[in-house]
Amino acid sequence: MLDGGEISADATAIEDCTLLAIERTRFMRLLRENSDLCLRLMAVLCGRLRQVNAALEEMALLDLPTRLGRLLLRLGREWGNRTPRGLRIEVKLSQKDLAILVGASREKVNRQLREWEEAGAIGKDLGRLVIVRPEALSPET
Repeated sequence: MLDGGEISADATAIEDCTLLAIERTRFMRLLRENSDLCLRLMAVLCGRLRQVNAALEEMALLDLPTRLGRLLLRLGREWGNRTPRGLRIEVKLSQKDLAILVGASREKVNRQLREWEEAGAIGKDLGRLVIVRPEALSPET
């Protein structure tokens, strides 16, 4: 959209949504005419670049339990709903989705989730993951 280059990513909706499409020429005109919008877009892009850099650093330096634990805790903060049992993550992600997000195989993610479930750190409720003991997912705490 911005540089006219090839699309480098895709997205999949995980629930019903309404989409808006805008032609590149119209979008570029909008940016040229609105410097505040341009500055805001640059700030968003800088934030995304920081997130990608942090994710690459985590993949290179941290083991799977740490990466997966951090992801689950972040999902809990952003998509969590308190229940009597714990913090239920309301966004539904498959083990394959989780594996992609942490740069691991689905089998290894499955094994780690099973270990945490057997240890009582996580559980399931209505088909969603529940964080029962957050401290067990984060070695830093």
